[in-house]
Amino acid sequence: MRVTVPLLELPECVIRRIGLESDIPNPFWLAEKVDYAKSCGLNRWGVPHMGVVTGTYQRRIEIPVAVLAGIRGARNEQANVRSRDLDAIREIMATTGKLPTDNGEEYLPFICVAYDGSAWVIDGNHRIMAAVALAWDRIPVEVRYFDGGELADGPLAPARVAEWLRCAHDTDPGGNVSAEDPVVLMPTA
Repeated sequence: MRVTVPLLELPECVIRRIGLESDIPNPFWLAEKVDYAKSCGLNRWGVPHMGVVTGTYQRRIEIPVAVLAGIRGARNEQANVRSRDLDAIREIMATTGKLPTDNGEEYLPFICVAYDGSAWVIDGNHRIMAAVALAWDRIPVEVRYFDGGELADGPLAPARVAEWLRCAHDTDPGGNVSAEDPVVLMPTA
């Protein structure tokens, strides 16, 4: 059974270890941001308004491809697959074992998480599709939380990210978490 631990109940050492920096000045400020986002409703693709970045990871994180495959594109890109682009990206990834590069750095998919915890692929749908086709286990991504999204339960809730980082360490000694400093979640209930 998976237990989801809200961010505020995660031990500070786990939040630090996963590299999450959250900037929410106070609950009243956040309530105003969430109320405004709710008042804006959904855009024509069903995506909630995303106003202010409140959470980011200050380290490289890798998310299971199976999870990323279930996250919709912010403009419904899965319904408009550019086959030639997908084939080229898949070829690059199969040949290099990495995501395509931009200025020598892996070009990470960019995921935004709204106030309600819903996650949306802003950039990188084809890279995720290529990773699925290549049966990759996980890929690095850039995640940003908007309007307190890091406090909501959703597919990229920080507790889940912490669990995946711990699992990556368990299966890959060269993973993102060192053996001397493992990530261990302590559910509160």
